[in-house]
Amino acid sequence: MKTKNKIMKKFIFAIIITSIALISISSCKKEDQSIMDNSNGKYTENALNIWNRLNSFNNKMKDGNSSRDIVLVPADSVIWYLENMLNIQLSVDTSFSTSDKYRENYTLDLDENGFVAMSELTTLYNQMESDIENQLGQIESDYKYLLIADLYEENSRSGDMEIALDGIYATGRFMTYTPFTEDDNWYYGHMLGREDGSYLYQSDAIVQLAMRINNQGIKPTFQYNTWLDPIQSPNNIGSPSNDRMFYEVAASAPVIEHNDMLTYLMSWHYLVYNSSSDIPYGYFPTGPGYEDYYFHLVDYWTNEQPPSDNKYWHGMDAFYGVPVYMPPIN
Repeated sequence: MKTKNKIMKKFIFAIIITSIALISISSCKKEDQSIMDNSNGKYTENALNIWNRLNSFNNKMKDGNSSRDIVLVPADSVIWYLENMLNIQLSVDTSFSTSDKYRENYTLDLDENGFVAMSELTTLYNQMESDIENQLGQIESDYKYLLIADLYEENSRSGDMEIALDGIYATGRFMTYTPFTEDDNWYYGHMLGREDGSYLYQSDAIVQLAMRINNQGIKPTFQYNTWLDPIQSPNNIGSPSNDRMFYEVAASAPVIEHNDMLTYLMSWHYLVYNSSSDIPYGYFPTGPGYEDYYFHLVDYWTNEQPPSDNKYWHGMDAFYGVPVYMPPIN
């Protein structure tokens, strides 16, 4: 921004120009082969074990009410099965330009022992699938698909289970990575376009940032065909103290200059790829059970326009998941 020290900005700019070329080789964790392939087209034992569990669940859903046996599923397994089935059967992972999120809420009845009947899970799964298709049907684009289905349990009342579904859908073709140039001076948000007056109601600074951090060119290149167990990072909302996200007190919508766009792109890159043991703090999930997690998507937003307190900022959530290579489930 124009208030920053010009010498420091040139220094940061030089570092970023050098660093941006190294993103694809320095950003990703060391590949863990426990569920991914060994580049030989074979499925690992762990991947097949997961496939067997999910395929068995899928077959039981297909049986529906035709089976004479009542199949019960423990409540603590419901989200794992439903979430991964949605992502395996409905989600697509390829290049795109923009993404958006919507939310649906559902309720499941539990029996006195905390179990759910398979027939109810089948009904719920079909409803979720229908809702996803309806959501996509409302989008005016010929290139659209579900990217992530993220399920989690909300506070439940006695005798039932409240489930929220965050659906991330993607639109628009974006096949190549394009670095920022001197022309990339963008208004901060709300599709206000570029400083030169172009792209009004088509793009803005945060969209341009997200297009690059979500680009397939900087993601892991190992072979996989689906994602398991998506999780969402804490909200990363900018503040004057951490200088991680764009944050400015201004009388009118500010323009983020091209060198600052590079600064924020590198900050985003750090946030989504580095561990919490690093300084300054990163948001990569750590701890037991997260060894196989990789960055999947950044979701983003801006505050209102114009903001009541004259503070303009960006918010960001990072989604992670477990990429896996295994047979399809139909």
